Amino acid sequence: MTILTDYRTAILNLLSDDGTRFDNDPLDQGLRLALMEYVQYSPDIIQVEFTVTTAGRDQDISAITGYEKSLQICYPYTTGQDTPTEVEAYYEYKSAGGPLIHFQGNIIPQVGEKLLILYTAFHTIEDLDSAAVTSVPDIHKTI
Repeated sequence: MTILTDYRTAILNLLSDDGTRFDNDPLDQGLRLALMEYVQYSPDIIQVEFTVTTAGRDQDISAITGYEKSLQICYPYTTGQDTPTEVEAYYEYKSAGGPLIHFQGNIIPQVGEKLLILYTAFHTIEDLDSAAVTSVPDIHKTI
C-alpha cells in the first residue's frame, strides 16, 4: 500500500514542484478533502463483531474505528454463525459522543450479546493524521 510520502510526491510531481513552493500542510489538507470525496463513491467496507456493554435499545458504537454508516446489522449474533438474522427495524443517529444505533420493536440488546455490523468507513492513508494503514486500494492510488 502507498504511504503519505508517496502521495505527497505524486502531488508535487503533478504540480511540477520540486518541494520548494508547497510545504506539507496544504498537500495533506488536499489529501483529506480528496479522501472525503472518494469515500462517497468507494467507501471502505468493514464487518465487525460488536459486543454490547450496556443493555438497551440505544447502542453507542463510537468505539468502532472510522464508522460512517451501517449497511447491515445482524442480531442476535454468535461468532462464526453462518446465517445471522438481519435487523430491519433500527435507525442511526449521532450525539456529542459519536454514532449510536437505536433498535425498534422487540429488540433490546443485553450486556455480553453480540451484533454483527457491516459498515462503511472513511479511508485512511498511512501517517496522515496518525493513521496506521492505507485503506485506499493500490488500483485507486493515482490522483
